[in-house]
Amino acid sequence: GVRVIVAPNRALPLISADFRVASGASSDPAGRAGLASMTGDLLTRGTTTRGATEIASQIESLGASISSGAGVDSSAVSLQTRSDRRPCPRPRPCPRP
Repeated sequence: GVRVIVAPNRALPLISADFRVASGASSDPAGRAGLASMTGDLLTRGTTTRGATEIASQIESLGASISSGAGVDSSAVSLQTRSDRRPCPRPRPCPRP
């Protein structure tokens, strides 16, 4: 299952999301050292349907930042944006202020 932790803090108008998995460099297969690190670095570099430039442009249009990487025991993707710039769920169009 997935554990979700919600920690509201109304002091700052920010949304932060961290997605972590308990698998990092210590889980690299024998003879494949660096696999977790490379995978973590590639997570924001594009997909089969969106290139790195398109992803970066969409993140920037939200005034957001995104990062990904792998440590010894975990891997993560982190996103931060202002709460007034959060994307709305698809498929309906997102209203903009």
